[in-house]
Amino acid sequence: MRPVPTILALSIAANLGLAVVWTFTNPARTSSSLPAARPVTTRPEKTGADADANDNPAVFEPARFAGAFNAGNAAVLFAQLKALGVSDTRAGDITNRFIWLKYDTRRRELLGLKNTDPSALTEREAAAQLTAAERRELRDLANQASRESLAILGAATVDGIELISKRYSFLPPEKVAQLQYLQRDYAEMRDAITGESARFPLPSDAKQLKILDEEFRKDITGLFTPEELDYYDMHFSETATKLRHVFTGIDLTDAEFRAIYEGSAFTITERDSSDNGRTMHMRSERMTYPSRQTMSAILGEERLADFYRAKDLDYQGLLAAADRFHLPSGNINNVYDLRLTAASESQRIEADSTLTLAEKKQAIQDLANSIKGQVREQLGDEVGDVYLQKYMYWLRGGLSDGHVVRAWWNGAVDWHPVGGWPDDPETSKGSKNNKTSPKR
Repeated sequence: MRPVPTILALSIAANLGLAVVWTFTNPARTSSSLPAARPVTTRPEKTGADADANDNPAVFEPARFAGAFNAGNAAVLFAQLKALGVSDTRAGDITNRFIWLKYDTRRRELLGLKNTDPSALTEREAAAQLTAAERRELRDLANQASRESLAILGAATVDGIELISKRYSFLPPEKVAQLQYLQRDYAEMRDAITGESARFPLPSDAKQLKILDEEFRKDITGLFTPEELDYYDMHFSETATKLRHVFTGIDLTDAEFRAIYEGSAFTITERDSSDNGRTMHMRSERMTYPSRQTMSAILGEERLADFYRAKDLDYQGLLAAADRFHLPSGNINNVYDLRLTAASESQRIEADSTLTLAEKKQAIQDLANSIKGQVREQLGDEVGDVYLQKYMYWLRGGLSDGHVVRAWWNGAVDWHPVGGWPDDPETSKGSKNNKTSPKR
């Protein structure tokens, strides 16, 4: 928010008065620090039938200047300041502060009412005690001031609006400003709750935060048109935020992202549980994506494969090793593709009717040792050993035990003892224990 101390308001008035005095005592003087200064022309004030409603506001008149100041007419005040010879930048700054004076005054009043305790509250502590109605009143005043400032002075007067306008380019400037103040207001309330929660957390803290989120949603729903709300959700909802993180490195067009977004969902499940008389708040998150057929239609098979590979922890570990030790990309891809070798060879061994069950198991274990040797050959002995200890769980927990490995289209790898596969990899032992690959 934009607090302005009382002394600032008095200073503005005093400076305006000094500007009038300066004008009349130095009629021919122009300061180099005030560019494009205009000659000051004064006229006797007209009243009654002689008053001219079409008087040019760009011509300075003391009565008009004082009347604008007393009546809160920011547009006339701005014009009169420029007529005085004040630069556009200075005149705009003074006018903007003048516009926000009503909001700042009311905010100080409300915070003062909360600060009646002998031990004075900080501004943040006092703001945390504002009621919902008081906060809404301040938001309305802030929005009124923002709209007036935008109408008279342009978007440059709103703090940081140049940056956030790029972020919210689908919104008109006045709504960007209103959204900014909404976000600041709710951020203050969230900070108050999380700050207290950090000192002594309660189960009700999460409920209060949920209520805040619901209230913020109501406010932006009232602020935006349905089209603007849809566009906002596609870029800034939790689902959209998670998707952008997941698809980092995949160059998606707006159409591709929208298609994936519309078929995805991010859900949060929260519940309270009791353990030995102590209440604990449990939270779980789940992200679901469109079907494989839909993803393939959106991205194509090659980009879909690249996407799942980029999200595979095995591959991320290879990239980290390559970055530190300057390993060739060919070596990295060769190691990653060993899962395909493991899958095809272990399945071939399983299907070999000339081998006994014990021989098949031994042959698969020999295959596991061969793959470990190839990893060391591609990465080097030291790096390879560390990589084998941290990654390729399907090799350590599956192939090395004589199990048959299967690689899936989404990068997942599962395994099962020789003699049959379950239909769904997510129900197999390997897929449940394999933490290196994304689920379908």
